[in-house]
Formats: sequence, structure tokens, C-alpha cells
Amino acid sequence: MKENELKICVLGSGSRGNCIFVGCGDTRVLLDAGLTGIDVKERMALIGERPERLDAIILSHEHTDHAQGAGVLSRRYGVPIYLDRMTLEAAGPALGKLERIDFFQPGTGFYINDLRVEPFSLPHDAQNPVGLVLKWRERKISTVTDLGSTTHLVREKTAGSDLLILEFNHDPGMLIEGPYPWSVKQRIKSRLGHLSNEESAKLLRHLVHADLRHVFLAHMSQHNNHPELALLKAEGALQGYETSLGLTYQDRISEAVYL
Repeated sequence: MKENELKICVLGSGSRGNCIFVGCGDTRVLLDAGLTGIDVKERMALIGERPERLDAIILSHEHTDHAQGAGVLSRRYGVPIYLDRMTLEAAGPALGKLERIDFFQPGTGFYINDLRVEPFSLPHDAQNPVGLVLKWRERKISTVTDLGSTTHLVREKTAGSDLLILEFNHDPGMLIEGPYPWSVKQRIKSRLGHLSNEESAKLLRHLVHADLRHVFLAHMSQHNNHPELALLKAEGALQGYETSLGLTYQDRISEAVYL
């Protein structure tokens, strides 16, 4: 990675584990750590990175698919965990004993070295879930997953991004006809659940601009969506722009994007 580059790779995305690597200059962070410690180490190695070099793990909320590997990685490699106090309380023993904790509050930005982090509230069925905006030099990346509805705050915070990691969770028809119990379907469809392809495309149409370089389609359901359906909706939202699209995966890493 060059000194003036910002590097992003989605190490895993989906209901069985979410983790995003971001590197810039001498700073390296993980956004969530819902994979096992071994998986994180192996997947980081594929992009020439090591967990020993991490400066922070930033947790968006307490759900297992975002937090299960955080405690292990923190203890094994001495990495501080940044999270909201309510998230720590909700996670309980799942994180284990943590010695290096830094608390943040949604709406209040902070720095990890020269990387600016701006957490903002999301509508999701967790204690105090956040989306994340990262700013480094003139570059801005935003990650918006695990939300059941879009809000003015979401649109405001993510506007002007150079790279966007956006949830395309489900196709409404596949969800209704799919194998989940009705109670789970209702949760996913609710304003505190997950975004459909249509809802995500509508948000993307609002956010697209000439300098939006890349969009990752994230947190895609393996049972209630197909990559082709999500890509079709996203491509329609980006019509007329040169923004590139990338898929994310549960069992392997995405492409690495450099800004």
C-alpha cells in the first residue's frame, strides 16, 4: 500500500460474519470483527496485512455476526476496541474480558492517528447501532449496513462519499417466499431490520455523484437474495455515472479497492 493511498477490503459480509479492513498511511483498522480470529488473520494475509499491525477494531453494534471475533483479536494482538457503552453492556460475556477499550458516542467524531471516524445512529434492532464515516486527507468512505430504513441523518452523513459500503440485504419476493419463519420475515422487513434491494437502490440514487468511485453491495442474504438481482437494482441507480460496483461475500474477501 502506497503512503498516499486509502485501501479498503471487505473481509466478510453476511449473516455469519462481517468485517471490513481499512488502511491509510500508517493506520490500519477493522470495522467490526464478526469472523473468527483465525479467519481474520488468514483473510488479511491475502491482502498483505497482519492483525499485529492493527490500530483499532471499531464495533458498529453488539450482534454476534459483527462482534464475535473482537475480544479474541483484541487480547491476542493488543488491539484496542472502540465501541459505544450500550454496545459493550449488550454484548456481555461474548466479548470476554477487555483491557483496551475506547468509548465513543454516536454523533461525536474521534481520531485514530490521522484517520477521522464519525459514528452516526442507524435504525436497527440493537442497543445503539451506528453507521461509520471515515475521513482521511481528502477521501471519505461510508459504511451503512444493518438498518431497516433510511433516514435524513443517513443521507446527510454519507453524502459526498468517495466509496460506499451499502447493505443490499434481500429481495422482497424471495423473502416472503423463502424458508424463514414469519416472525423473522417480519423482523427483516421492519424499519429496524434490513434494507431490501429496492430501498438500497433508492438511497443510492440519492447519494450518487460524479466523484463516487466505488460501491460495495454488502450484507446480502444467502437465502433471500441473488447477486444478480442486487446488481441490477444498483446498476439502475448508478445509470449515467462511472461508479464501479463490487460484490462482497460470506466465505471470501472482496476485491481490494485503493483510493
